[in-house]
Amino acid sequence: MIVLDCYTKEIIGYQLSLHSKSKDWQVALEEAVAKRFPKGIKDSLAEPLYLVSDNG
Repeated sequence: MIVLDCYTKEIIGYQLSLHSKSKDWQVALEEAVAKRFPKGIKDSLAEPLYLVSDNG
């Protein structure tokens, strides 16, 4: 699983697994958010944050 910044096309989080479980996706997403927003996300954004998935 990879989390990709759609604007910069940079991989900001990933998780390797033999299965595609929701917990694996959660780990990848948490890594990406921690990397992109090290001080937290709640008050650091002027616009809302969107999660987009290709359901693949």
